Amino acid sequence: MPAEVYEDSLELTVGILEAVLPDSGQYLKSAYPFPSLKSTGRSERRTFRTIVLENAFLRATIVPDLGGRILRVFDKRTSAEILPIEPVTTVDGGTRGVEAPQGIQVRYTNADRPNALSTVNYQLVPADDEEDNAAVWIGEVGIGLSFNALISVPPDSSELNIELRLFNRLIGNTPYNGGISICLPDAKSYLSSIHPVADERGFVLYSKSRDCGLSVWTEAAKTLAVAEENKRLTLHRFGSKSKFALGPRQLDTLKFRIVPHSGLGHLPAVCSQLAMEVGSKGIALQATKRLENFKLLVLTKDGQSFESPIDAYAEHRKEISFASLSSRVSEVAVMDADRNVLLRHIVGSRFAPIRMRHRDAMDASANEETKLRRQMEKVLVTNPEFAKTLPSVRFEAHLLSAMRGASAGSDALLEQALIYNGEDHLTWWMKAIYKRLASGAQEESAELLNAHYLAPLEPALRGEGFLTQPSAQGRGANPILKPLAESPEQFIEVACLLIDLDLHSEASRFIDEALRHEDIPMLHYLQAFLLMQGTRMAVEAADQVRAASSKPFAPPFPWRKAEINALESLSSSFPNDDRLRQYLVATSLYSGPHPLA
Repeated sequence: MPAEVYEDSLELTVGILEAVLPDSGQYLKSAYPFPSLKSTGRSERRTFRTIVLENAFLRATIVPDLGGRILRVFDKRTSAEILPIEPVTTVDGGTRGVEAPQGIQVRYTNADRPNALSTVNYQLVPADDEEDNAAVWIGEVGIGLSFNALISVPPDSSELNIELRLFNRLIGNTPYNGGISICLPDAKSYLSSIHPVADERGFVLYSKSRDCGLSVWTEAAKTLAVAEENKRLTLHRFGSKSKFALGPRQLDTLKFRIVPHSGLGHLPAVCSQLAMEVGSKGIALQATKRLENFKLLVLTKDGQSFESPIDAYAEHRKEISFASLSSRVSEVAVMDADRNVLLRHIVGSRFAPIRMRHRDAMDASANEETKLRRQMEKVLVTNPEFAKTLPSVRFEAHLLSAMRGASAGSDALLEQALIYNGEDHLTWWMKAIYKRLASGAQEESAELLNAHYLAPLEPALRGEGFLTQPSAQGRGANPILKPLAESPEQFIEVACLLIDLDLHSEASRFIDEALRHEDIPMLHYLQAFLLMQGTRMAVEAADQVRAASSKPFAPPFPWRKAEINALESLSSSFPNDDRLRQYLVATSLYSGPHPLA
């Protein structure tokens, strides 16, 4: 069958959590600007919407309302659920007080994302024909960091591919250690069985009791920090003790290939193209995709060697008997058609555990890479400003100059900034805005297309899509902004980006439309601030403040410079407004980086 992507639903048992607000004495400061969370000890059955990626060999299920985690990987060849089917329960830890370790999830740092139990954006990418991958983009805007991840399945292979783009949205360094975590609590973890000459390295999780597991492959295996922590396999850009910061508007891209294995009877030896279990009576092979003209080399204890051609198919296991051999097998190797050794397994040997760290199995060149990475980490620990490379410094200077200069003359400055950092989709977005304001053109520009390519789910792009349309007075909510209502914080993010650029009329128009979708107190405060600036429309501003203050104290809570500046400015004009003061006081809890830090 061709690869497919579609929407579905899944009924889950989930733990019920209690939200603790910043004005509570039990609030966990590290959670700000989110509520901190406490487990109630109770659970309930709930139906969640899901995104399913499927081909002839596997079916992967993503839950966008649980942080976009991959919660199911079903191996259709053996009817095995690779990830355990269990209630989504929490454990103590993380910045918000609890974490749900289940599934495969994206991380910004060594802890789960603050939004790991909330909603992410998504966009399906169906296959154009039978030979194409089916995929889905998932993404979110976090606190200073955002991500866009393309998760895909090919039509002809039992594998799941993740391209993860992690981006520092701020013009300043942001603490960072991006990666993923994988939870298989009943699995044994070990290194893949790769011959030293093979230029690949993988990490295996396999449950003997359920006879299934998976392997993870990445181009950055030689330098990633991989560990088994609290029954999870974690793969991060740097080690857990590193003090690494992603530079201003810098993008980091990580690619992972996840391959399911099942029905092999014991812990398999694994390479990227197949898994092999060697028993006393024979070999069981499970190919990731069709293998032709491969060679199987068997060495026996009495010194004899046997070579046999093999073809294997991803649809089912291939079994090879040792019945004709006169002696027990001591070693097995698999070679491709060019006789390159892909997998080599010594019978009876132990697999290298991940807790030894993969550097113990590396060749000399890989050890040199690890030493280099550690030297870099050491410099970063002692000098965080090292994260600002010379191009980053130049980029930051040009970008700040462009922002402070409004639209006049900004185009040349933005061109210079993009020379140093062409992967910054927000600068492409800024360039598109200034181009539109200067020319009055309403069609989609090349700059916006570049931004879409880099970050398809960026909310600012939807904001610009709305702003390019003619004003429509008295009509209902514009559908182009409807997806942002899935995570209302995005409305505030876009408004603040426009305010940071001093595009007050654009920001005001956007906020007016956003309030038709979500009645958020902070949007009212931002609109009141804008009304009090050039226009001095005090009466209208007071109406906005009253609208905000009539609502309960609730998230999303302010943390951005634009939000804090607005609250401070309004507090002098409305000193007796208790709700406004409550939000302003809450900002003192925020200790992270600011957008213009």
